[in-house]
Amino acid sequence: MKRFLIAILLLMVAFIATKAQLRYQCQGAPEVEVTVVSGGVMVDIDGASSAIMLYPQGFLSCYMYYIGNGISALFTSDLTSMLLSVGGSTYQYVLVSAAPSSPGFNYPPSPVYPGTYDNAPSEADRAYYRNEIRQLRYKIRDAERSLRMYERNMRRNPSITSSQLVQSQRRLIDTYYERLYWLESQLY
Repeated sequence: MKRFLIAILLLMVAFIATKAQLRYQCQGAPEVEVTVVSGGVMVDIDGASSAIMLYPQGFLSCYMYYIGNGISALFTSDLTSMLLSVGGSTYQYVLVSAAPSSPGFNYPPSPVYPGTYDNAPSEADRAYYRNEIRQLRYKIRDAERSLRMYERNMRRNPSITSSQLVQSQRRLIDTYYERLYWLESQLY
């Protein structure tokens, strides 16, 4: 329930602040500008001609995880720090400047009691992740079965439409596997 409320709060803030720009820096890494938009974040690496859209994948305690087009980003809830994985390399960025319309997801700090580890997933979280993994494996199995059927149809009757259908199904399967790997990483 807590995660659901946090997700709703984040979506509301994202809708209110449709264009909040944040500039991040890391020594020896490309300069990054992040724009918070409704439905995700746009990442502009070293002033590239087009920004990359990242979509939310999950929230864990005080972290937000986004992924898209082979790039993943892990933000702290107040957006002051970011881990960015690009092409097999991971960089740790810190916030340098923010536009005045920045949402600044500032939550009151959660109390940490002696002997507890704040970022360890609870049993309820683990049960949720296991359930999601189980459902995702069914989706992967069904998507792979559909892919085989689409490939058979393409061999019998090759066309641009059938080729696009096969490519789309492969991208869907890749997306499912990325999500599966992320969910499995949350269990440990």
